[in-house]
Amino acid sequence: FVNARLGAAVAVTVDELFEFMEVELWLSFYHVTPSFFFDNANRKQYPSATSCMTFDRYRSILAALNTTCRPETDGSNQWAAPFSPDRDTTYAAELIRRLCADIGFVPGTSIASLDDDLIRLRSASVDDVGLAHIRNPKKG
Repeated sequence: FVNARLGAAVAVTVDELFEFMEVELWLSFYHVTPSFFFDNANRKQYPSATSCMTFDRYRSILAALNTTCRPETDGSNQWAAPFSPDRDTTYAAELIRRLCADIGFVPGTSIASLDDDLIRLRSASVDDVGLAHIRNPKKG
């Protein structure tokens, strides 16, 4: 859907789309704007900006994603409000969100290894929480 909004001479390759997503992830990680991230004065703070795509190419892809490509009709009931979400962009953002959630997922099971003097497993509140006493073989 990006290439439909760009000319044939400046079509986006799959690798460039991955580089664009990399820039978006860096911007999200650093919490900065693209112009601040790509600024030459900030190259020491953001060394990853040198290995990413150029700022001009990033802006052209971003502009292609920002354009709505809804068909224009004569009727006033088909008017698209400013800043209305684009279905394709929203779908891509949801896929990226799910990917990032899969990368950062930590299983919910953890083992607390505490000494007997730090935790009393005989109290009623411990039973309410559902803790179980498992002997640690490393402690004997």
